[in-house]
Amino acid sequence: MSESENDEFYFKIQDESIRETLAGLPNIIQVFHNPLYDLNETVGSDIDFMLGVVFGQIISHSSWLYYVRQVLKPTPEQSIKINSRLFSKAPEFRTKILEIVRS
Repeated sequence: MSESENDEFYFKIQDESIRETLAGLPNIIQVFHNPLYDLNETVGSDIDFMLGVVFGQIISHSSWLYYVRQVLKPTPEQSIKINSRLFSKAPEFRTKILEIVRS
């Protein structure tokens, strides 16, 4: 195992985490659109809240994949690139959330 993998390696793990998270998005949305609890009592925008959940899930899943694949976590510089890449996908994730919520 090297001290750090190249950026593309971490991007591939992040992409896998994104795919897994988006595949589970209907279940995530179902949890937060619980008819027994009004999300608006806690959060002003349920879509932005769910977007935060999606980010958290992707980050958590990526960390799990680093562990399972026995690779070191990215360097601080790589983390900046990876997180920037993730947050640049916010409009795509928001669109996906809206598609599911409206269906």
